[in-house]
Amino acid sequence: MIKQVLVAASLLLASAALAQDDNNLQGALEETLGLAQEDTDENVTQNKAVLGTGAVLRGLDKVDGQVTDMTLPNGMVAEIGRLSVELKECRYPADDSISDAYAFMTIRDITTSNVLFSGWMLASSPALNALEHPRYDVWVLRCKTE
Repeated sequence: MIKQVLVAASLLLASAALAQDDNNLQGALEETLGLAQEDTDENVTQNKAVLGTGAVLRGLDKVDGQVTDMTLPNGMVAEIGRLSVELKECRYPADDSISDAYAFMTIRDITTSNVLFSGWMLASSPALNALEHPRYDVWVLRCKTE
């Protein structure tokens, strides 16, 4: 009985995950940040997000301790070890371009072409939505503004 309930629950979760649209960047951002559409209270102030020209990323090889910083323009791909990192875009609040940057990235394993991560990463909270890889860590430091 318990096995049947677990199988049914896993099928429901899998179908919900497949129904997500990868092309909807705004929806992915709202999901990552936990924003609901009904949060339109008049007392809530919204900061305008500005599109940066790229991002400064940091990669860590956990095996040999090598740290790599790179500047990546929007829409470009770079390699960190055996990972391919594609930066779709980087955004930041108009009043704080450094600590509150967030970037939409797709990270793939070069050897298998498997997508390991696709979503928004936040500079102020890198562990909130992080790449889970046994050897590498990649996170956003800030957006490029020029």
